[in-house]
Amino acid sequence: MNFRAAAFSILLIFIGASAFSQVTGPEQDCDDAIAVCQTVYVQNSSYQGTGSFQDLPDGTSCLENEENNSVWYIFTVTISGQLHFSIIPQAAVDYDFTLFNLTGKSCADIGSGALQVRCNYAFTNGATGIGYGGVGLDGVNAVEGPGGRAYCDTLDVLVGETYALLVDNFSATTFGYTLDFNPSGASTASIIDFLPPEITATDTLTCDATDSITVFFSEPVLCSSLDTLGTDFQVIGPSAVTVDTAYSTSCRNGSFTLSAVVIFSSSISTGGSYGLILKQGNDGGTVEDNCGNQAVRDTIPFTVPNQIFAAFDFTEASSCVADTFRFNSTSTGNINTYAWDFGDSGTSAVDDPVHIYADTGTYTATLIVSSAECSDTAVNSNIVVTNSYLADFTFSPVIPCVNEVVTFTDISSAVGTNYLWRFGDNQISGNQNTTHAYTAPGIYIVEFEIIDQVNVCNAIIRDTILVRPNATANFISNSPVCADAVVNFTDASAGSPASWQWTFPDGSVATSPSATFSFSAAGSFSVQLAVVDSFCGADTATQTLDVLPLPSFSLGLDTSICLSESVVLSASPGADSYLWSTGATTQTITFSAVPDTVWATATLNGCAYTDFIIVDERTLDCSFALVPSGFSPNDDGKNDLLRVLTKRVSEFEIIVFNRWGEEVYRATNRDLGGWDGTYKDEPLDIGVFAYVLTWLSLSGDKFVEHGSVTLVR
Repeated sequence: MNFRAAAFSILLIFIGASAFSQVTGPEQDCDDAIAVCQTVYVQNSSYQGTGSFQDLPDGTSCLENEENNSVWYIFTVTISGQLHFSIIPQAAVDYDFTLFNLTGKSCADIGSGALQVRCNYAFTNGATGIGYGGVGLDGVNAVEGPGGRAYCDTLDVLVGETYALLVDNFSATTFGYTLDFNPSGASTASIIDFLPPEITATDTLTCDATDSITVFFSEPVLCSSLDTLGTDFQVIGPSAVTVDTAYSTSCRNGSFTLSAVVIFSSSISTGGSYGLILKQGNDGGTVEDNCGNQAVRDTIPFTVPNQIFAAFDFTEASSCVADTFRFNSTSTGNINTYAWDFGDSGTSAVDDPVHIYADTGTYTATLIVSSAECSDTAVNSNIVVTNSYLADFTFSPVIPCVNEVVTFTDISSAVGTNYLWRFGDNQISGNQNTTHAYTAPGIYIVEFEIIDQVNVCNAIIRDTILVRPNATANFISNSPVCADAVVNFTDASAGSPASWQWTFPDGSVATSPSATFSFSAAGSFSVQLAVVDSFCGADTATQTLDVLPLPSFSLGLDTSICLSESVVLSASPGADSYLWSTGATTQTITFSAVPDTVWATATLNGCAYTDFIIVDERTLDCSFALVPSGFSPNDDGKNDLLRVLTKRVSEFEIIVFNRWGEEVYRATNRDLGGWDGTYKDEPLDIGVFAYVLTWLSLSGDKFVEHGSVTLVR
């Protein structure tokens, strides 16, 4: 048995068998919460069970058993400030609570959109709550779990915020309690509700749904005050709108709601700006909040999109040509675009198109009309093609060049009395067979119409002609062009070149669409490209390229230095920028991290040059002895001892002195340990100590160094 269960068993011994005679009610569900509209609320009896369903999803609050002998309360803040409240039981029993911010939310949002802001499950018999009496004012925790404080932190609240409070009687007694939202005047906020509910927003109407609108209230309103006949609402705007019904889905589960659906007697067909009016009591309104405050007359604007409706009809172009149809859009509304699909892969974007069906059969035509806001579709599946009066033509050459004469020849099975050619470049001809030359490259739609004035017949056919551009040589190269760098040349000629010839300054040539060339020196040089188009002629282009010099330099011969030495390396002077393998960006660097390969790149006018040097470690006559700047003898396994680091040293001696000149430590290379910061077996205080370090290199040279080391703990 855990502590909580043990405490519960002991409590049952004292309160006796009558303690289990508790009450139940709809207010045990959040949707039917008791509205608290005053500072003090007295609950005479405790509740048994969790109501119709469990309002707290698993993990939603700090309550270990979720809801347990619970009752819900709801209140709205009318004065901003700090909120304190106390739950004072009639006897020393264990009450717990959890508090959710329900502003703009519903009970269904608990655990998701409506978040817990305070919760106490502290195993405390007696009063609990938020912040009263200085308890819970330290800003440490908004939630008190097992063993926690009796009071949670104070809560800062704003006018119009709505909260749902769950009080849970873990002790399962009949004793009631008092809710005090201003204990001893501690609260600067108030929940004494005198604010009338208002409408704050509506949803957005779409093209497909203009028969209803959802309205949102500033605080929960009583479901019983919402007239289902919609008399609480009125609509004003460009067209007359009658409200038919009003309801809220939330009211199916509880007694209050934050929104209502207003249904119109018919869809609004006229777009524009409208206003939804919430009526006041003296003009027929009945809406009031949980505290009986009746809504004031208020208007909120909403926008109805302009509706469009697709429709069309069609006729045969003439009585003898059943495969030529004229379509006529009868659509209404502010239409921006038309999209026709004639059912045979043919399309059009005009309002009243003419279409020719190549084969007989039954086709389905579809028209989609669109505005800036809406679209609509009309379909007719009864386009019957029973006859054929077809125009046809050929042209040569099939792919002409600019200004090349094209011959157009009528090969129609139908016979006409008149002919009309439309070449797609605003030019026409009335001859049965004709010629035409295009002055610009591109893709053109050629339309040929045969007209039989005797039988009042006509037939139209369209075809596409591609006009190639004449050959125009051109090429591009990468920039900048640097001496000794490989330059890429890429063909950018107009037309359709079939062959290429590049000619470079040294007389070499290349015959591919792209070529490369390296200029060995700086200066101005000419490059030529000659292209031949299999269809549309030949052309030559010449470009003069300025080849820029490289900022060449030498880092010198490979070298070697001792570990304690450094070497100065310099790149080319006068460059725009520098980059060393060390990350440095200066012309000159001092380098000592041997052994390593060092490179430097100098860049001038976009041209870069790189050189390398190997700096190796020299071992001949290189020796050193190093003393760290500090150590920390605190037995943490890190830097606990002061040791001398040596290389190529035959022997050394270190003597450490305190600030008064007393010798506190001496060691030689024969001492395997290090100094642990003690003197005469006593640890020394934090401070700076001087030392004298003497060593002999392997070649017999003697060195003496004076320095200081810091002892920290």
